[in-house]
Amino acid sequence: MIADGTQVPTLDDSGLDEATIRHLSAMGWAIAQIAECVGCDRDTVLQVLRHVPSVAEPTLRPAPLTIRLTTDARRLRIMLPADAAPTPTAGLLARIQAHCAEHHIDLALTEKELEERLRTCVYGAWLTIGEATRPIPPTDERVRVLTPVMIGQRRTRDHQSRACLVRRGAVLAKLDAGRPGLPGRDLLGREILPPVPRRASLPQGRNTLISADGTRLTAECDGLVMLRRLLIEVAPLTIHEGDLTAEDGVLRAGGGVVVTGAVRERASIVAVGDIEIWGNVHGAQIESTGGNLEVQGLVSGTVHLAAVLKAGRTITCDRVRHAVLEAGTDIVVRSGVRQSRLEPNGDLYLPEALDHALVDVRLCLGGGVIAPAEPPAPQPEAPKERRHSRIALTLPARIAVHGALPLTFISCVIEDLSPGGARCRLAGPQPPELFGPDALAQLIFMLPGHDDQIVAIARVAHATAPDTIGIAFLHITEHHADQVMQWHIESSRKAQTPKVGSLADRLRGR
Repeated sequence: MIADGTQVPTLDDSGLDEATIRHLSAMGWAIAQIAECVGCDRDTVLQVLRHVPSVAEPTLRPAPLTIRLTTDARRLRIMLPADAAPTPTAGLLARIQAHCAEHHIDLALTEKELEERLRTCVYGAWLTIGEATRPIPPTDERVRVLTPVMIGQRRTRDHQSRACLVRRGAVLAKLDAGRPGLPGRDLLGREILPPVPRRASLPQGRNTLISADGTRLTAECDGLVMLRRLLIEVAPLTIHEGDLTAEDGVLRAGGGVVVTGAVRERASIVAVGDIEIWGNVHGAQIESTGGNLEVQGLVSGTVHLAAVLKAGRTITCDRVRHAVLEAGTDIVVRSGVRQSRLEPNGDLYLPEALDHALVDVRLCLGGGVIAPAEPPAPQPEAPKERRHSRIALTLPARIAVHGALPLTFISCVIEDLSPGGARCRLAGPQPPELFGPDALAQLIFMLPGHDDQIVAIARVAHATAPDTIGIAFLHITEHHADQVMQWHIESSRKAQTPKVGSLADRLRGR
């Protein structure tokens, strides 16, 4: 009952929730919003609001709100209960600001920002509404490498290795100074210090120096820049710019040598380490007592002045003519060899078959020949008659399965020989699959009265016994084929061998 005697509907007689209307009005809701929420008209809402409830009438309290500051004072969070009624943003902001003022929390939060965060709010879960100002991170010190660096000890021997050559005093790397960061602030106004910038050190390796101010790494000598165990080091080299001539005298070095040009007639190089020639070699004397030797250009000489290359390890070159190559291990030829002598203590690597890669070449092999050799196409009918007479002899030789790397040679004896093939007796019985029919074999031998080795790649034609095989030559150099033919003719004359295919020839050896 109000002052004019009008009866106000109550929850008991009309189902109207007066406490909810008063609560929504206290939270700042408009009359029309309250009327729409409780399902009545504006006049009823006004009547309820004009009525002063008695002391006994219950009132609806605001929804509980929990506010928590993390232990590091970097986040402020709130939580509304799962059964909380919708609460206006302005009311929540006022309560949050009152809590922050009471606990001296520095929070700059507007009603619009709070409303945007409440859109992702899950009732009954924590919601972050404020965060500390993060510190600006520092800039760490770093090392800048200023020159190309060869990775590891292996040299690729291409244009990249040229870029890695430096002179003494060249700056290899530089240390860039760091910059400290800026502090931040937590929600209690305390300073948050940024991390300390990381220190860096120059990767000083062998034959390098650090400047007095500690910011530059320089080369202590001429050489090749390499990265080994995350350290920059310089492999000492003697670098000769341009062509090397006889007027320059003998170039001697206790380490490696790099000649950026050609090596002319009668010039000489003697070094302990690797030698690399970027140009051609013409009639020069080059020796590496303990390293590799590589010539990226042509190796040539004349009949009267041959180019001589000696290396304690591997010799690698392109085209060779009128030259002598002696290697402690292997010789690698990227093109052909003409009118030369090759003496590798290991294998000889060729880019193509023997008869194309080697012309008028004398060999002295410690290993074998690594070269492509495809067997010829099978003939429609195998010849039923021998095309060459055989010369019986006892000639020591070596034989290996061709194409199976590494080549493993075994001793054998050539019992008869012709320009087209040979019959070999192996040193003991061998597994049948080792030299089976049509298998490729590599035979190395020396003719009586000759000092160079003959290399022939052959096909196993037949096996007459467990330790005896007959082979037919597939690839043999023209020079060596002429030697075999000339020896065969002379031996036939001395032995008065019957004509090939005659009755006496067929009966010979029976």
